[in-house]
Amino acid sequence: SDGSLNWEYAFPGGCSEESRPSIADVDADGIKEVVMVANDTSLYCIDGISGTPDWSYPTGRSIRGSGCITDLDGDRKLEVIFAVASSSDGWLYIINGEDGSMEWSEHLLSRNMYSTPAVADIDQDGRKEILIITAEILSSCEYSYAQSDWPYYDWPAIVPAGDIRGTGCFVDTDRDNLTDTFEVTAGCDPHVTDTDLDNGNDYEEFLLSMNPTDGIFPFRETEWKTVLPTRWDDPFNTGMGGVTVADIDGQEGLEMIACGINYTFCLSGTTGAQIWNFTTPTKYYIVESAIADVNADGIEEVLFAGFNSTPGGVLYCLNGTNGKEMWNYTVDDVTFGGPAVQDVDSDGVAEVFFGDWTHQVYCLNGMTGAKIWNYTVDGLLFAGPLIIDLDGDSNLEVVVGTGDSLLYCLDALTGEEKWNFTGSDGLMFDPSICDINQDGALEIIVAAYTDGVQCIHGTNGTLFWEETVTRPRGAPVVGDADNDGEPEILVGSQDSALYCLNSTGGVEWYFTTPALVENTPCLADVDGDESTEVLFSQGGHLYCLSGAGEEEWNMYWPLSAIRGPVVVTDLDADNQLEIAIALDHPAFPIDQGLDIISLSINSAPYVPHAYPWPGIERCCSPAHTRYYADQDGDGLSDMYELAAHSPPDSADVDTDGLSDSEEFYGSTDPRVDDVVPGMVNDLSVSDPTPTTASLTWTAPGDNAYSGTVAAYELRYSTNGPIENEMDWQAATIYTQSWTPVGVNSTESHIVTELPSLTELWFAVRALDEQDNLGGLSNSPGIQTLEFFPPSTISDLAALNATTSSLMLTWTAPGDDGMSGTADGYILKHSVAGPITTENWGSATTYSQSWNPGSPGSSEVREITGLLNATRYWFAIRAYDDVGNYGGVSNSPNLETLEGVRPGAPTDLVVTSVTQTTVTLSWTAPGDNGTVGTAAGYIIKYSTSGQITSENWMNATEYMQDWTPLEAGETESHTLSDLAPDTTYWFAIMAYDDIPNYGELSESVLETTLEAVPPAMIGDLIVVDMNSSSITLNWTAPGDNGMSGRAAGYVVKYSVIGPITSENWESATTYDQSWDPHSAGHMENHAVLGLEEGANYWFTIVAYDEVGNYGEVSNTALGTTTIAGGFPAGFGSGLAIGIVAGAGSLAAVIVVVWLIRKKRGT
Repeated sequence: SDGSLNWEYAFPGGCSEESRPSIADVDADGIKEVVMVANDTSLYCIDGISGTPDWSYPTGRSIRGSGCITDLDGDRKLEVIFAVASSSDGWLYIINGEDGSMEWSEHLLSRNMYSTPAVADIDQDGRKEILIITAEILSSCEYSYAQSDWPYYDWPAIVPAGDIRGTGCFVDTDRDNLTDTFEVTAGCDPHVTDTDLDNGNDYEEFLLSMNPTDGIFPFRETEWKTVLPTRWDDPFNTGMGGVTVADIDGQEGLEMIACGINYTFCLSGTTGAQIWNFTTPTKYYIVESAIADVNADGIEEVLFAGFNSTPGGVLYCLNGTNGKEMWNYTVDDVTFGGPAVQDVDSDGVAEVFFGDWTHQVYCLNGMTGAKIWNYTVDGLLFAGPLIIDLDGDSNLEVVVGTGDSLLYCLDALTGEEKWNFTGSDGLMFDPSICDINQDGALEIIVAAYTDGVQCIHGTNGTLFWEETVTRPRGAPVVGDADNDGEPEILVGSQDSALYCLNSTGGVEWYFTTPALVENTPCLADVDGDESTEVLFSQGGHLYCLSGAGEEEWNMYWPLSAIRGPVVVTDLDADNQLEIAIALDHPAFPIDQGLDIISLSINSAPYVPHAYPWPGIERCCSPAHTRYYADQDGDGLSDMYELAAHSPPDSADVDTDGLSDSEEFYGSTDPRVDDVVPGMVNDLSVSDPTPTTASLTWTAPGDNAYSGTVAAYELRYSTNGPIENEMDWQAATIYTQSWTPVGVNSTESHIVTELPSLTELWFAVRALDEQDNLGGLSNSPGIQTLEFFPPSTISDLAALNATTSSLMLTWTAPGDDGMSGTADGYILKHSVAGPITTENWGSATTYSQSWNPGSPGSSEVREITGLLNATRYWFAIRAYDDVGNYGGVSNSPNLETLEGVRPGAPTDLVVTSVTQTTVTLSWTAPGDNGTVGTAAGYIIKYSTSGQITSENWMNATEYMQDWTPLEAGETESHTLSDLAPDTTYWFAIMAYDDIPNYGELSESVLETTLEAVPPAMIGDLIVVDMNSSSITLNWTAPGDNGMSGRAAGYVVKYSVIGPITSENWESATTYDQSWDPHSAGHMENHAVLGLEEGANYWFTIVAYDEVGNYGEVSNTALGTTTIAGGFPAGFGSGLAIGIVAGAGSLAAVIVVVWLIRKKRGT
């Protein structure tokens, strides 16, 4: 930082002036080195801290250019690439950065190479090329080495070209495999490995084409990774391998068994740390393992088979806690599939089953490894055997397939063949066994190596159905993938797809991948959404699909391959799911060839520890094992259930309402009903006698909410409610043998032999057949009686209230029920409401010392000292001489009177009336008699007769909110909305604010006016005219329409035009007092005082004696004459009546005269 010298190193022969230093941590020791060429034809690696050489490599030729440092072959180690030249040719050297040894070299025809080699995937074929520039200006030397699957992400301002570590000056401050120059240009922080803090380091995001600055990295987080010095190899692509998980040491967390070439490792599921390893004496390929207590010593054993190229094979049995060999069994040829373990003869010691390429199926004694039997089949045995009761005869069978397309069913006890089935070519994968069509019988699902998936009847080995799938790979898995209640079959294939078949073999969906899918999928709910996900691998990809085949996420490891099925379980006992995988790196050295990785599932639900059942520990996900047979459909393989001594043909062995798999996850034993009965929460007690009480409650279920409980335990206490376990233990057990009723039914029982006159509290708990005790019920209490208390009074009545007293009456009870004489009474009253058993204690006791009468006699007692205008509720109990109390009586109520009530309204009269209204007037009473102001009035009317106090309640109330005036003032109010022409009787009563109601007023009579007007005059005409008058003629209407006699007429005229109802008011009224005739008579009247020579339009309206007016008549037109002559403008005289009715207008022309006046005549 200040330019001072830290160290210097003098190269023998001096430095090459054409080269520059390259800086990188080439040996992965955490310290950067300086790589430099010298004039002595050597390449030097100098420690960056001390300046001392770590190694040098002599070439014997001149080195002109600088070295390029990169991971050329994908082994996660850096190499140094440089070129040397002579006058005629050159060489390309690739040097191991860790120790300076040469990995390989290539003779080049070019010479005079001065530049630094560049490394990149130039042709985008997924493989790296080396580019060298020579003095002849030629591009040369395309060399392809390790496969590269790295996608390229165009980060801001820079496009990566090949391996970003391949620079001449490699400075990587944060050691994330991205140069500082690259990170600064791309917007990353060169001092931290995860710029955006998203749990994906910058280099991972670069390789996965993601943005390292956006804060998004959706992949699972690696909890730990262990690199094993071995390599996994499956030369036949069967999809086997992977890891096996179990609780081997009985401590918290699981252990993991991983196998490879020559080695078997036991790792901690919590940390990935190695617990032990086992090395085979010679080079063996080890594919699969099994974990079980095979010798009944209480310790888990690890079993695996290996083979080599001699040929020859061996089955090993190791102590699971320390990896020590217990026994082995040698065979003459390859043994490939994993072993199966089962106690088939029920002697407490398990048998071990496996096969080899000498066409033999073996059954060994689990304790000694000695052979019990072997059976010869046709074909090589690739897959391991399955042990299951295939035909439901309570005897176990061995199911195994061969490479010659034969599927065998053998008696597991004797090895005798029961049947065989010839299928498609090459049954190289583990079959799956289940009741695929849910008919109660088992089927076998097999995937043939060449083409197809077949379903075989388990009882007789005949074909059920088959479906073409191009060269299936891996064992088929059966389960309800899409949560539709029907099983599906999932299998990989060589045509780069994972297939999902339905229960009849039809394709429901398939998911396409970049290459063949050879590993067995796994079914699990990994995100806690109560839906199943499908996890499987292809190459370096780990896919998670929904049950419908939609991709939810995937992970990718470049230059790698996931081996065997993935395992989903809680590895480290943190109550969260992890995914365990075995990741193989074919390009790596053998000592760094296999990664075992534990991935956390960030969104996983809470998953309780699995319960270690007797005889077997947890084995990865119990809902899917390599040997997946699940005849009862409870999500646990039959092999697992049999080893755990749980019948594989019953999904709920203990009938506790929880399936066996639910109990596995819930840490309970599926063979024992661990579900306690439901809790009673509505226990009630009633009807006490001196020695008994009645109890009722709703029956709980045997398994909380279902089933019928086996029994009840009832206890009672005299010390208070039974509210906790301590109270329960101290309470008295009530002996009974009640037979419980069904769940949710009502239990009703009478408990007897109780202590009399004692307050008792009860509680009840249900028991099931396993004596699981349900929760503690509520604890109601009651007091038992002495022998026969007085009976309950039920006819208590209150009457004859005054302002401070009232009378109570009832029938006297007896001392014991209705016999004998009671010892006394307790009377209580309340102003808050009825008195009941519940509020008896809070009511007010009325002081008295009454001596009860004989039973059945009538008791009449005056209650004094009460408040006026107050409503009281009463209740009474009788008691006997030993303190037995009768029940609380009925609770009547009555209100005491106020001191003075309002007076009666006086001089009630009718002051006016119309068709629909009547106005009443009276003198206001007071609040107290004739003093003060009343609070309000009640006014009622009747059309059937006079209103009295006797029929007051039956009269109709007129609703109003009049505010009374002070006593003595005159009230006047109008009652509206009455019926016309109707006779009404009215009466009124005042009340005060208590309310006390005053006396009733007198009843007054009045009839409303009629409402039918006279009829409309429709035939008004002009019958005569002179210079000052016009005579009108019309038919008289009646008082009511056309009946009776109208009271009068209103006559109007206009000189400007016809008169209608719209302009009636503006027309001129003619003053007259004509007396109408009876209806139907002709009226004839002259209108006098008119102007001569003018047009007049007339209309008439009739009215009756109550002011009802008829409609406006038709209009009659007349013209007065000019004095001494005819009407103006006329040679003859016409009288015209224009009849205007509702909706029509007609002209009636009446010839009144036709006179031509001649002079002199």
